[in-house]
Amino acid sequence: MDVTCPRCETVQKMELDLSTLAVDEMPHPLVRIHEVVLPSGKVAIWEVMTGEEEDKLSKIREATQKDMLSFAIMARLRSLDEDTITIGNRLTDARGKLSLDRSGQASFAIVKKMTLRDRNALRDSFTEEEGGVDTEVRYQCEKCKANVEADFNPAQIGFFFPSGV
Repeated sequence: MDVTCPRCETVQKMELDLSTLAVDEMPHPLVRIHEVVLPSGKVAIWEVMTGEEEDKLSKIREATQKDMLSFAIMARLRSLDEDTITIGNRLTDARGKLSLDRSGQASFAIVKKMTLRDRNALRDSFTEEEGGVDTEVRYQCEKCKANVEADFNPAQIGFFFPSGV
């Protein structure tokens, strides 16, 4: 994959053995729905994403890169106090542009109004309860010899289908 040194901005190739990445197991794999009291006192009920929600999130990502953190919260959140939260059924228009239905638009507005403290508390809850792969990698820049710690992006062009192969 391509990595860019944050110090000298040199782009270089890096090989990564995926089997060396740390895997964080879900602490409660049978519990899919979680309730969290946020710093504001609001109660959030969220659910570990299914393949369907991940698919919806990837369609949104293809349509826009804007507000992806809000959409990631929306994909998991089921309610915030008395408000039901849903991405909705329509995500894009015929041209592939983002176009949420009414329920999706209303939910998006609620998520966008959340305080930063509440959003961060909710994201911390996601991290605690969902499994995942630690994507932090370390390497040394070939040019300036800086030791770099960075997250790799498996969605980058050429990661799974390298051009040199």
